[in-house]
Amino acid sequence: MNGAQDLGGMMGFGPVRPEPEKPVFHAEWEKRALAITLACGALGQWPGDRGRYFRETLPPI
Repeated sequence: MNGAQDLGGMMGFGPVRPEPEKPVFHAEWEKRALAITLACGALGQWPGDRGRYFRETLPPI
């Protein structure tokens, strides 16, 4: 994907490439943030579409 919503309206960064030699999470908080997001989605408290909507409406900065 290379839509304006992918990077706050900025285009031309190309695809995201996996980093097989690096850890999936670069900081401890990222694990917890993902767990909370998935748990809230499973409980119906934060559907994925709502999160996507808010990400797509962020200003570029």
